[in-house]
Amino acid sequence: MDYWLYKVTSDKVWTWSQPTLLVQNYRTHYYQRLVLSGWGHRKVVPAEYAVMALCGGFALFYQYASEEWRLVVLGTWGMVFLSLALAVKGVEQRIQPVAS
Repeated sequence: MDYWLYKVTSDKVWTWSQPTLLVQNYRTHYYQRLVLSGWGHRKVVPAEYAVMALCGGFALFYQYASEEWRLVVLGTWGMVFLSLALAVKGVEQRIQPVAS
């Protein structure tokens, strides 16, 4: 599964499932959610590059793999992306509210 396709699809599903204004939708992207959670650009970008590099490696493996291994690759990436989505949710939940 292509990383870009997953990212766009998951962002759209997330956006459509949330009752937000269209001008606020950019805050629902995983990059923005991590930055707003305190990670910052310098921490998020290398993590995204690592995911893209792994995805590229698995795409090459998928291209030359047998049918059985292709199913393994797809299943593995499905679990990886689900884990990453849950990890972003976990980072967001660790934010301590500012005392007023």
